[in-house]
Amino acid sequence: MKKNTISFKQIKNTIKTIAKYKFLIYLIFILILYSYLIIKITSLNQPNTNLLPNSKNNNVLMPQTIKPIVINQLQKLNNNSVQVKTLFQTSRSNPF
Repeated sequence: MKKNTISFKQIKNTIKTIAKYKFLIYLIFILILYSYLIIKITSLNQPNTNLLPNSKNNNVLMPQTIKPIVINQLQKLNNNSVQVKTLFQTSRSNPF
C-alpha cells in the first residue's frame, strides 16, 4: 500500500506555480482591501437616520441652546463684578 505523502518535488513545483502568480495574488489582495475601505467610508458618510426626531426616540442628539434667562443673568453678573468682567475679557481674547 502506498501512503498519502507529499514529496519535496511536489512542494517545490507548487511554490514555483504560486511564485508565477505572485503579482496577480498581490493585486487581487490590494483590490479587495481598497474595495472594503471604500464600502466602509461610504457607509459611514451617509447620515444616520436614527438621530432624526420622532415620538419613539426621546434621547435624540439636538443642538444645545442657551436660555434667555441664563444670558440675562450672565450679563448682570458681568456688569456687577470686576472679576467676572476680566474673566469674560480673557475668555474672549483667548478662548483656549
